[in-house]
Amino acid sequence: MQLEGTKMQDYHVHSEFSYDSNSKIQDILVYSMKRKIKYLAITDHMEYRDGNLEKGFDVKEYVNTLRKYGVTVGVELGWDGVGKIELKNDFDFVTLAVHRMDEPCVPERCYPNYLKRILKVIK
Repeated sequence: MQLEGTKMQDYHVHSEFSYDSNSKIQDILVYSMKRKIKYLAITDHMEYRDGNLEKGFDVKEYVNTLRKYGVTVGVELGWDGVGKIELKNDFDFVTLAVHRMDEPCVPERCYPNYLKRILKVIK
């Protein structure tokens, strides 16, 4: 969505469709206009674990709702790299995220394994 204002942008916004937010889309739009955010996308979470959808939302309802407001439709896709995920072309863009590791995250040990996981997932 392009709003009048500065060239500020935010492509990492979660709405009430996401399990970690209760923000109404109208409230997000008002806040974005007040902050003069010119480019806005809502990117709610879909989490896959072991090849199965663990947390998500009704994609059709999500896309239709955001399109009604003229908002760029994104998704933050949490994936552990297991199995194959096929998304239809419902989204304007997808942000890939690895939210879980198999071990407690002690930076010296965790970061190399995290980067290896990212490389595995993007291949």
